[in-house]
Amino acid sequence: MRNELIKKIGMMSEQERLDLFELQLQLIRNNMQNFKSGPELSYATLIEALSKRIQTEKILSRKGAEAGQSQRLMKMRIDSMLKTREGVKERTFRKRYFGLVKDLRGEVLGWRKCSEYLKKHHKFTISFSHLKTLFLKYSEIESVENQQGGTHE
Repeated sequence: MRNELIKKIGMMSEQERLDLFELQLQLIRNNMQNFKSGPELSYATLIEALSKRIQTEKILSRKGAEAGQSQRLMKMRIDSMLKTREGVKERTFRKRYFGLVKDLRGEVLGWRKCSEYLKKHHKFTISFSHLKTLFLKYSEIESVENQQGGTHE
């Protein structure tokens, strides 16, 4: 049983692991007065956190889950896949030019024309292929957030 739980850690995304270790930390804080701190406490709380996590996932999947909790779990998984350090150009595009490119694409401009427009009128140089990649990435994130009613920071 414990070996199976430990194997599950290897299959989790980094964000899921961080959430797991956060739960473990809460369990350690709750049980600190009952046990001596040490490797036994750490291991026991890790196993307990893992079993709670798996039990929660089973309940959510079995019952069809409440919309909010299942969406939060789905968003957490999507975020973990997308959690890479955002570069300066990527952040600038997301904050300043994503809406503009969305409007330009709505006016039936191609990716090359959008790239040329940004370079000419905004002095923002980006290749059309990178522009397309970033636009599709943030469009997907925006559509997931619109379904959940959240905003992207």
